[in-house]
Amino acid sequence: PATDVEDSRAARLRALGRQPAPMTVTTDGHDAVHQVVSPGDAAEHLANQVTRFVQEVRGLELYKVPGVAETIDWTTALLALDKQALDESVIEETLGVLLKYREDVETLRGQRTRNILERVQAAV
Repeated sequence: PATDVEDSRAARLRALGRQPAPMTVTTDGHDAVHQVVSPGDAAEHLANQVTRFVQEVRGLELYKVPGVAETIDWTTALLALDKQALDESVIEETLGVLLKYREDVETLRGQRTRNILERVQAAV
């Protein structure tokens, strides 16, 4: 199922007289993440990495796997930090945006983060 939404970024663009692309949110978050960045933007690489990283995280046994909203929030936070690619330190520093439970953050930290990041980097 898909839902049309307007995020705060789209509202800001509209206020500036620019027409944002419509955002369609799907259950995997892929389309939503790609709408947070502009087409052709250097951050598109980041969006690809975030999508793959979150898909891997969703396969883990966690209290609460990240949904579309958490994925969008994390992407927005990474862009606000002016990141264009994932690396271990930025993931460690921002996991609290993606995961809502401290136990889940602790589960993912360290070697597990490195392993997922290696697979993501190899795929993108």
